[in-house]
Amino acid sequence: MSCLALCCCSGKEEPIGQDSFSQDYVVVTQHGIKNDGSEIGKELNDLVKANYGRTLYFPPGVYRLSEPIVLPYDYSKNVNLILDHNAEVTSSKQLEALLKIGFSEMKNTSLMRLFSFVEGGTFNAENADIGIWVNGLKQLVSLRT
Repeated sequence: MSCLALCCCSGKEEPIGQDSFSQDYVVVTQHGIKNDGSEIGKELNDLVKANYGRTLYFPPGVYRLSEPIVLPYDYSKNVNLILDHNAEVTSSKQLEALLKIGFSEMKNTSLMRLFSFVEGGTFNAENADIGIWVNGLKQLVSLRT
């Protein structure tokens, strides 16, 4: 079993309340993404594509994927992920990866290079070949604890 935990070390025991988020944060559960362990399909990647330049927040719960989360290569379309320390990303079927960073929007249209980051949560890669797969062309990626 492969498991990667990225723990938020903010000192808070309770999840971050949605009131503390700026307009650049998108709470995924407010957009139809289930955190109750039921299967999540392409709707999560559709949410990623609809929110280029923003940060997706995953409240506590189990996010069971039927396809990898795919983040863009193009720096102008960065999408960052913040997972509550009690959020788990997993899959009930075999996937090549749970999270693929830099595998869509392959033409870089930005001269400015911005870090992409993933913070917090657990990526349970028991049914995935790779937990988090970073395209080597995407040079600025931070896995924060």
